[in-house]
Amino acid sequence: MYGESGTDATLIMLAQTLLAPIGIMLLALGLWALLARQRAGTTAFWTLGLALAFWVSGSWIGGRIGLPPQRATDILVLMGAGGLILEWLHGRTAHVERWWRLPVVLAVTLTLLGWQLWSVLGRMEGSTQVLHFLALGLLFLALYGVGTRPRVEPVRDALWMLIAAGAAPVIALDGTLVLGQLAGALAAGCGVIWLAGLVFGPRVTGLGVAPPLLLVALLSAAYLLAGVNPLALLLVAVGPLLIALLRGLHPLDARGLDNLRTLVAGVAPLGLALWTVWPDGSGY
Repeated sequence: MYGESGTDATLIMLAQTLLAPIGIMLLALGLWALLARQRAGTTAFWTLGLALAFWVSGSWIGGRIGLPPQRATDILVLMGAGGLILEWLHGRTAHVERWWRLPVVLAVTLTLLGWQLWSVLGRMEGSTQVLHFLALGLLFLALYGVGTRPRVEPVRDALWMLIAAGAAPVIALDGTLVLGQLAGALAAGCGVIWLAGLVFGPRVTGLGVAPPLLLVALLSAAYLLAGVNPLALLLVAVGPLLIALLRGLHPLDARGLDNLRTLVAGVAPLGLALWTVWPDGSGY
């Protein structure tokens, strides 16, 4: 965006980070309403929309479509396709006992993340690689496990939006603007799913597997590729999860109020994460 005025650059960033993913997700919602509203839920349409939104925004932000993938960020942009695979696997194995399908979902996830991050992980010693894969697996299991719990389901989409929105400024401040914008694009896409669920009710089903994959892919890229403070990333990811679980101590029947409470409480760990990476001096 060099050579452009500040206003033009800001408008382009807004279009890349917010307008493009929101537009694509609204299109997915419209297609569901026209083609399948009486027959099926929105999961397939949301998954396709989120994968497309992440790819379009990421390609626009990075200045290349990621095909063929040559860099780790190219693979990250394509990770939405991995979300498609995981959501399909999750749906096809819905009748299988949870503890049988979990290893399959985890194996696919770690394979995709290993492919994305191999440019860094491949230079590490074997024991260090194992530790990193273990950390990636645990983070995914935490997000996936909490997000698929029945009592968390009413606020699940708010949870994904909250984590992605919190990651965006943290990564932009302490890492790279490109990855921060990608996190913002994911937050925008998840935000459409969340708002649609509140407006249209349980007929609009959310996503339980693709967002955790994309969040782990983003957070791991921020740490391994951009050197973002790991404590800040942990606060961004784990803080909202704990809040989503603790809300069960005082349940609310009104879904809107329950979501609002989760979002307001989630500001605390995200604010702490921002404080962790905030520059000591003025940026000017």
